[in-house]
Amino acid sequence: MQRPTHNRLHVRDARDAHTIFEAVRQGLLQPVTRRLNEVERSMYINSGAIFVWEESDDDLGLKRWTDGRVWSQSRMREVRWITGTIAQSR
Repeated sequence: MQRPTHNRLHVRDARDAHTIFEAVRQGLLQPVTRRLNEVERSMYINSGAIFVWEESDDDLGLKRWTDGRVWSQSRMREVRWITGTIAQSR
């Protein structure tokens, strides 16, 4: 079963993000290696869950994150990517 890289962290700034990436690089945290299935999505995608993956253009790797949620357009602010979920109207 695929799990988050970490299940409960708050990334405050670029330094926090770099610390997480370095922990993955050193093998202290495990990266995501494939897309999550529906069960994994419902179990693990929540506030504080961190997913780190290496981008890949081949069929086995991840090119971009997909989780079944509707996200706003990504944009750069300083050195961070900013995204947010979009509420679904019913």
